Amino acid sequence: MAPPEEFALALARHFLASHPLVATAKVSVRAAPWARATVSGAPHRHGFADAGGGTRTARVVARRGGAVDVVAGVDGWRVLKTTRSGYEGFHRDALTLLPETRERVAATAMTASWRYEGPVAYDQTYKVIKSALAAAFFGPPTVGVHSPSLQFTLHAMAQAALEAAPAVDSIHIRMPNLHFLPCAPPGSTFDDDVYVATSEPHGTIEATVVREGKEGHVSLWEGGDPAAVVARARL
Repeated sequence: MAPPEEFALALARHFLASHPLVATAKVSVRAAPWARATVSGAPHRHGFADAGGGTRTARVVARRGGAVDVVAGVDGWRVLKTTRSGYEGFHRDALTLLPETRERVAATAMTASWRYEGPVAYDQTYKVIKSALAAAFFGPPTVGVHSPSLQFTLHAMAQAALEAAPAVDSIHIRMPNLHFLPCAPPGSTFDDDVYVATSEPHGTIEATVVREGKEGHVSLWEGGDPAAVVARARL
């Protein structure tokens, strides 16, 4: 099966070749992962289930004359850390009531997109980037890595992706908070055991990190905020 980036490129070039009046073709492809279902301990012959890990995306703009932009990514990738995460060192003023903490559950449904400078092995590069993002978020398997804030971790993840994939010139990451708040039912005490999932208070951490000397992207389609922070990575 062809990578979604190659499929999007083929479609965009087809529209340009088939319609002489078209100057620019834009194609967006979403590839949802499926895994063969297991029933009674055996792989099902024709049954499949959602494999998780987010939806793979590919976005291509092809222009007459041969110029193309290829932006790939992952959407809705849910990740969670049960420990080694906090929120500390943030700016405080007279209206700040939120206390600092070095221990909390950190979770998000991440959307990330990155732009290629040229043709690459798309499947392999996608795996490399997701692996780099995961390693920066979770840390080593046995000890993890402390995150003083989701903002700090987002920047570390973006830098790790750029270091792992030289063919990528910029990466945009959007990480809305998925809160899990400590809960102690009446008559009991909290022992790091019961949490309540809530969407409020809500916050979204978003930034574009750009390789030095390159132009960053936000998004060719939906999901990009032109006012998002742009950080220059000196790599």
